[in-house]
Amino acid sequence: MSLGSLMNGWMNSAGHNRNIMDRKVQRIGIGVAYRGDTPYWVAVMGGRC
Repeated sequence: MSLGSLMNGWMNSAGHNRNIMDRKVQRIGIGVAYRGDTPYWVAVMGGRC
């Protein structure tokens, strides 16, 4: 899966989109780890409370 298709999936998911577009979010880190051929993606978002 490409990063572009991953972001497309996240942006078309109501919950993921809400978190990504939250105005309080100032930084986003995206990582991927593999177990065999299976990728596991994670997004960490942060900002001031």
